[in-house]
Amino acid sequence: MQCRLRAKGGDWKWMLARGRVLARREDGSPARVVGTHMDITAAVSQRLALGRSEELFRGIFSTASVGIVLLDRFGLLVRVNDACARMLGYATDEMRGQHFSRFMHADETTLAATTLTSLLDRTQSTSRLQHRLRGKDGGYLWTDISASTLEGTNGEVEAALAIIVDINEQRTAQQAQEDSERRYRALFENAQVGIFRTRISDGRFLEANSRIIEMYGWPDRAEFMEKMRSTEWYVDPEARGRMVGTLLRRGEFRNIEVEMRRRDGSTVWFEYSGKLDGDTIIGVAQDVTQRRAAEAARQRSEADRKSTRLNSSH
Repeated sequence: MQCRLRAKGGDWKWMLARGRVLARREDGSPARVVGTHMDITAAVSQRLALGRSEELFRGIFSTASVGIVLLDRFGLLVRVNDACARMLGYATDEMRGQHFSRFMHADETTLAATTLTSLLDRTQSTSRLQHRLRGKDGGYLWTDISASTLEGTNGEVEAALAIIVDINEQRTAQQAQEDSERRYRALFENAQVGIFRTRISDGRFLEANSRIIEMYGWPDRAEFMEKMRSTEWYVDPEARGRMVGTLLRRGEFRNIEVEMRRRDGSTVWFEYSGKLDGDTIIGVAQDVTQRRAAEAARQRSEADRKSTRLNSSH
């Protein structure tokens, strides 16, 4: 029998008691007994702790809102919780005993198999990867899968435990953002007008497309981003102050023509439009030098014609 005995210090110890009757009285009651007591406190404590751990594991496994699966050394699903089954549209019994590859995207099966092998042979202790899992309806779900090993009583790796989190909405949003960023970058770099973002305080360029760098006459992007300060390149130093004043009052300015210097010392006319963005200006610039020259030539031509008519009338 197993029982607890109180030690001299007041603490309780678990004992394994064994006994045998050596002699009995005439009425059959024991007259003499011999026995042994073995201290099994450590073993019992370990067993109780194991029982508590198993109970805790079962509770987490069954009630967790994330998917949990247990895979054996052959990659078969030994246990599958309800959350994982719901995630993929199956009943738990339909998934249990199946090979994990049945639920993986074909492009990612090899990576998943390599990861599982690395876990089971102790090449790595944990892993975290994003995988597409195939649902019962044939659709795919983006998931974040964290996996670790489970050891048996002999210290050998017996299985792998995987925690599966549905990140489909997050991944879809991320993909949409990446697609939007690619479209923006394509427009940004291929636009026929200069696009830029500068800091109001010192005119430093934080973003600049190829066109604006070309308009300023700089051959090297890295040098332009490092050294260029728009505040230093206005022919009229007060022009930028007027633009920034309009920007701070209204939050934007539109179609303001300003004469600027290029790196080689020549001058050009830019038509600027911009918006206030925190402590920066997001703007668009168009080279209107030829348009202004053509307008000036037209005005001179009209003036010459008027002068000729006046002289002829006299």
